Amino acid sequence: MDYKREMNDLRGTLSEAGYRYYVLDAPTMSDREYDLLNRRLEDKRLQVELTEGAKALILDAAYDPMYGARPLRRYLQHSVENLVGRRIIAGEAVPDSVLTVDAADGELAVR
Repeated sequence: MDYKREMNDLRGTLSEAGYRYYVLDAPTMSDREYDLLNRRLEDKRLQVELTEGAKALILDAAYDPMYGARPLRRYLQHSVENLVGRRIIAGEAVPDSVLTVDAADGELAVR
């Protein structure tokens, strides 16, 4: 399978799985399967970096000392992965690209 077709298939699968999980609250695949699909992105040579501003915003929004890292992990999945996924779906992520997540006007943004 050629690279573009494989990436389009992967984007579609991740998009559908994310929509069913986050919007409909009716997941069709396990978290493990979703994580395995995301690992395939590594095989596609994509990288995500968080700026210090993004890290601060994420910690302020998601860290809860009572529950530990669990809310933080969910926030990252919901926020950062969705932002990155949108870039991939739009075809704005090419092999060996680095997607930088930053804070802008109190929200996360990919540049």
